[in-house]
Amino acid sequence: MGGLGTSLTYLGNAYVQTGRLVEARGAYEEALEILGESGDARQRYEVTNSIGNLYFSMGRAGDATDAYRRALEITAAASDTMGEITSRNNLAASLAREYRYREAL
Repeated sequence: MGGLGTSLTYLGNAYVQTGRLVEARGAYEEALEILGESGDARQRYEVTNSIGNLYFSMGRAGDATDAYRRALEITAAASDTMGEITSRNNLAASLAREYRYREAL
């Protein structure tokens, strides 16, 4: 990753580590805006997955599920096997937290 989008992602990660979750969300959203659709798929995946992780840690499983689904779409379209595996794992954990076990399988 490189550039402002990367810096904002790292800033978001730092905010998460210090418990400043609202600021983290803002940094991640700004990173996604900068990366846009034309940005590197791996970068967009990393940010989208981080948003899912943020929501998951906040107990917002429904929002986490949505973010993980978007991350999965990005990785599948980019043929990013490792990203797709991570996305599927995160999605399953989030669905399980919502008691949606059949979907999580």
